[in-house]
Amino acid sequence: MGTQEAEKIPLAWRAPLAVAAPPPPPPAKDKSCAVRMSAHDYERLGILAVKSCVSRQQLLKDALAQFLADKARDYGCACLGACNRDCAPGG
Repeated sequence: MGTQEAEKIPLAWRAPLAVAAPPPPPPAKDKSCAVRMSAHDYERLGILAVKSCVSRQQLLKDALAQFLADKARDYGCACLGACNRDCAPGG
């Protein structure tokens, strides 16, 4: 048997290759939501964004997060009634 023939013979004793773990799922993407406002309020929001060194969108995200946190405190549960417990508003 020559060297070329020996290289073609499968090696049954060779251990199978380890299977890599599947990659983690991609992070959840943010959903979008449009807010209509007057030109005057849009300009005011822009001025606040510049003074705060953030974007208009970040200011709105922060305001919404604060609003939702306040409402969660009002209702006693951060899910605001979307979980399986009996914490629905008014319940």
